[in-house]
Amino acid sequence: MSALAATRPIASNQDSCDHYNDQMRRHGKSNWLDTEVEFDASGFARTVAAVRHERHMSTRELSRAAGISQAYVVALERARTPGHAPGPTPTVDVVARLAHALGMEPRRLFERALRPVGRHVLFIVDELGENAFRSVREVTGPSVETWLTTTRQKPASLADIELDGPHPIRLHDNAKQAYKSKRIEKSLHLEVQRLAPFIGGRRIGLMFDEMSAVMAVTADASKVIAEERRWSEAVTGETTSVGVHAVWNVCVYQFAAIEALPDPVSAAIELATSHDMVWNLERGRVAVGANGMRRFGERLRPQGVSQRDWIAMINDRVASSERLSMERPGVPIQGLPRTQQRCSEGSEPE
Repeated sequence: MSALAATRPIASNQDSCDHYNDQMRRHGKSNWLDTEVEFDASGFARTVAAVRHERHMSTRELSRAAGISQAYVVALERARTPGHAPGPTPTVDVVARLAHALGMEPRRLFERALRPVGRHVLFIVDELGENAFRSVREVTGPSVETWLTTTRQKPASLADIELDGPHPIRLHDNAKQAYKSKRIEKSLHLEVQRLAPFIGGRRIGLMFDEMSAVMAVTADASKVIAEERRWSEAVTGETTSVGVHAVWNVCVYQFAAIEALPDPVSAAIELATSHDMVWNLERGRVAVGANGMRRFGERLRPQGVSQRDWIAMINDRVASSERLSMERPGVPIQGLPRTQQRCSEGSEPE
């Protein structure tokens, strides 16, 4: 497994999530559940509360039928309120007992107990626009229920918003304005709050493609790139505040904008290591994972430098960078040597 493929822990209760995965596979569920998942406290709470109300059951009646305390049921359901601290993480046995007490198929409740872990993606493209957005949707598939994107024109009023999206957002009124991270975060806050009635309770994806234009007119582009390390936390905080889960947080950069920087290799390393994964769109084809990083790095290779020497040079730059924490798992660019080794052995990139 390449370093890019290394993953962080999936939940605070690892044993419970492992049991959930086992149960879901027994019931024939696969797709995104075969990837990294975490306990979905709000989705689980909404399902339990909704079915309990449909059955005209009180929390006391549900607790008795399931053989658990009423206080525990109340704590579980409280997580459905946006902004409320998550409650306890139930075991598989508790989930099964709740499903039986509610007259539900256990599989349905297990489905609502899990969600894919949110990912911060660096997406390198030649051109911005609808093709890039379409490619992202094809890669992410059904894991996203609705999208928020800066790619499309923002509607004039709430009446023009389509319920199922994609929902256009705007973080920069003028790309030539001075770059101010606080202003961008405030814009994100206002946009998420504006769309809260349309995205509440959904698994969403966000795609931001304005940064190349901003970076091109900013005196110090390194400040824009450095903010990517904080951006994931900002997106998670804002979306969680309205009760939604950001499955994909995709930041799009044009390759030409990075190539034009005074030190494009340092910029590429900083961008790659501040995201969970790298995708590369080239000639209509998307390379993801280690192959996405390999293509990104290969495109920056100067003429006359061999691929082997280039890989060694980049890895030396990664190792010597004072900005990186080498304890962080999954530094993407370290996947390059392994990817090259597989290809040299005659196998095609994944």
